Amino acid sequence: VAYYSSNRPWTAEFMRADYVQSDPGWRELTGEADDPIGIGETFVIDGYSPDEVQRSETYPGGEIVYKYTGEGTTAATREELAHWHEKEGLEWDGVTPHAPISLDAAAGMKYNGDTYRSVYFTFAFDYIQESSRQADITDRVIRWIDSPEIVHAPLSDTEDTLSVYTVVAQVYSADLDPSRVNLTYDVGGGDVTVLMTPTANPDEYSADIPPQTFGTTVDYFISAANNDGNTSYDPSGAPAVRHSFDVTADITPPEIVHSPLGTTADQTGPFTVSADVTDNVGVDPNGVDLTWRLNGGLATTTAMTNVGGDTYEADMPGPATLGDIYEYYIVARDVATVPNTARDPHTGWHSLEIVDYYAWDFETNDGGFSATGPDWEWRAVVTAPDRAP
Repeated sequence: VAYYSSNRPWTAEFMRADYVQSDPGWRELTGEADDPIGIGETFVIDGYSPDEVQRSETYPGGEIVYKYTGEGTTAATREELAHWHEKEGLEWDGVTPHAPISLDAAAGMKYNGDTYRSVYFTFAFDYIQESSRQADITDRVIRWIDSPEIVHAPLSDTEDTLSVYTVVAQVYSADLDPSRVNLTYDVGGGDVTVLMTPTANPDEYSADIPPQTFGTTVDYFISAANNDGNTSYDPSGAPAVRHSFDVTADITPPEIVHSPLGTTADQTGPFTVSADVTDNVGVDPNGVDLTWRLNGGLATTTAMTNVGGDTYEADMPGPATLGDIYEYYIVARDVATVPNTARDPHTGWHSLEIVDYYAWDFETNDGGFSATGPDWEWRAVVTAPDRAP
């Protein structure tokens, strides 16, 4: 748990919060409604120069707990700001802050990592004017940090009306109460809660939802508590927020997300084609194929292999010579009773040309490059001399 840090790289990496400005001017805060710490409450803080932060772009995963939502009644006057800067020995440009400048406008963040949890506030707790609220927020923070960790892959839509729907989750805690690992589901008649029981795998629990008829929407969440009562939910906003799936005939094709290869100066190969393939019911792992041809020749179809998560890859072999053109498309099939298929591109072929060299002028886009630090970005020029530097 932390508040304020002048070490901005550390704050970004471990708190998952990027610094925006040292004082947004506003003092009214509102907690996120579905957050176990923020709980949707609104209050006003009183103190000098609370930071404004946003979710880190370099280190993603941070979640907003509190946001600046209004000016409040305690915003510092110009004279108070001048006095505070003088007292702290800080220079001041004389500009009075008046509003947040980021979309997040965050005053509190939390992060649930693989090996730790963190909560970061941009203000000191004595800025909170009610001592009871200070105590309540502290209690919620401790409970969230100390509560069990639930890892669960949500169930997808299904056409199965005969089999149970098994919900499986990994639950990690040094002080878990196994009698309070529960699945709560609703198939239209109200909540039903059943105990999740250990499977043969370490830290894994499961419970079944009975089979349902076509047209049923199933909403559910998982809860787990320690012996001291600290409770976690999956999804984190439960019971207000729940996982959901439909029991229905599947007519939705898979979705293929692929960045075409374009051109390359590599003549050696192989040339790897990668795509993320998802489906509301499930992707047939043996149903994702790459079809390719070289210089308009005979087409070859190669199975694409799942390399982790939703990503599938296959290679077009080299070597190649200058001027060669590889053409290709991707086809994916789902696991529906009557399988649905998708093709990328929808018609025609993607093409990869072997060239002597290639260059980017960055005039119309970022050239496909990704920024890895704060020293480079691409954007349209707003004001500039006749020629951009």
